[in-house]
Amino acid sequence: MDDYNRWSKHLPDDLIEMIVKRLTLVDSIRFAAVCPSWRSVSSQWSQRVTRLPWLLDSTEILDSETVNYRLYSPSEDRVYDLKFPRENNKLDASHSYGIRCLGSIDGWLIMSEWTLNNISYDRKSINYFLNPMTGDRIKLPQQTEFIPKTSAASSDPRCSDCIVAIGEGSNLVFCRPSSHELCPWEGHQDCHVQYVKFHEDGKLYIIGLGDTCCILVVLVLVSVLVLDPLNQCQGKGRCEKIIAYREMTISVPGDPYNETALSWSPSFFWSSKGEFLLFWWFRRGDFPFRMFRIDDKSGYNPIWVRLEKNDIAEDEVVFLSFFHSTSMSKSKSFMTTIDEAFLGLHCGNFFIYDPDRSLTSDLKILDWVWFTPNITK
Repeated sequence: MDDYNRWSKHLPDDLIEMIVKRLTLVDSIRFAAVCPSWRSVSSQWSQRVTRLPWLLDSTEILDSETVNYRLYSPSEDRVYDLKFPRENNKLDASHSYGIRCLGSIDGWLIMSEWTLNNISYDRKSINYFLNPMTGDRIKLPQQTEFIPKTSAASSDPRCSDCIVAIGEGSNLVFCRPSSHELCPWEGHQDCHVQYVKFHEDGKLYIIGLGDTCCILVVLVLVSVLVLDPLNQCQGKGRCEKIIAYREMTISVPGDPYNETALSWSPSFFWSSKGEFLLFWWFRRGDFPFRMFRIDDKSGYNPIWVRLEKNDIAEDEVVFLSFFHSTSMSKSKSFMTTIDEAFLGLHCGNFFIYDPDRSLTSDLKILDWVWFTPNITK
């Protein structure tokens, strides 16, 4: 059939938009592949639906070949189940295995598929970037020293200057996408890496934890370290700075044997004002988080300052989950009526993702990671 006579090209844009609005985001992406006119209208609608961050709710290995990714779209208040092939399809009955999300950057999820020999305790993890909207992936070096728990990237993994940090416990390594080399960090051995995130200036911020028990009170010792990964990767020696190391002990009262009483999993981000905000999951009350800000005006002896909910800027929206937090500024983002309705109905300044499920040792719970959808190749 002559391309000029395709009936799809003669539908008015208003009618095409009415159709797109009734599609899910995934279907609208397929809809866009029909022709340029459909793609133009569909892309405009998709951009509106992806204004708010999405959340990876869980991952589940279905069989030796397939992983199911469960994604939540706040704007649509909808859950998607997307299936992608496994990177490591060799399963052995003598090995424990699993998959988890370590972090996100510019629409990419940092994934880790791991195996653990139950007899020799040999471990291996295959790590990679995945764009859950397009299915594209970029490999990272294989890790055999530890099973990763957290990761961060300095920029889009397609950029040549991208650096990736991968950590767990006292272990932290740096690498680059599509490389085979790992550069270990020889830092504080008493710093148990819990969460890592790059600042826009290229520095890596690390949350390190320690704890002590006194009768039935748990005292959590929090440290924040700042590294220059470029110096680390080029072998220029340790370039680190401790900006708030045990300056304040965050006291979390509760039964240390009651795992539902508290979580050892803080996360942090920078507010629209550039403040370092620490969010600590404390599973009690209507607002199960404790918020802290680093007060480093003196530049010498920074301390933690406890915040209340109304201390967050009115034009900022904070998205919280068990292991991951992020924020967006209303003033710097185009907000549709759908976005405004969602924010006004569900959260105001806070959206807390806490589905009704018991806290267990199920590793899928580690996959509550916010990301910004990216539908471009």
